[in-house]
Amino acid sequence: MALAWNYSYGHWVEADATSDGSFSAIGNFGFYPWISSDKKYYGIISRYNTSTGVNDMSTGWASYLCGKAIRKAFISGVAQ
Repeated sequence: MALAWNYSYGHWVEADATSDGSFSAIGNFGFYPWISSDKKYYGIISRYNTSTGVNDMSTGWASYLCGKAIRKAFISGVAQ
């Protein structure tokens, strides 16, 4: 999947068609801090993953997907 995010000073703006415009930074070791595009909400996902398999999803990407689903559920009030 190709992302059309924009890089700003020290963070990403999730501006592609499937994102909500939030500001984020996919970090190492499973950290995913984010701020909603209207700057009303923020959060951080911190996951612990010891998998080392070649086909395993990177911890940063997995945290992004997890954080995106949590953010969507929190803002919409609908479980994902």
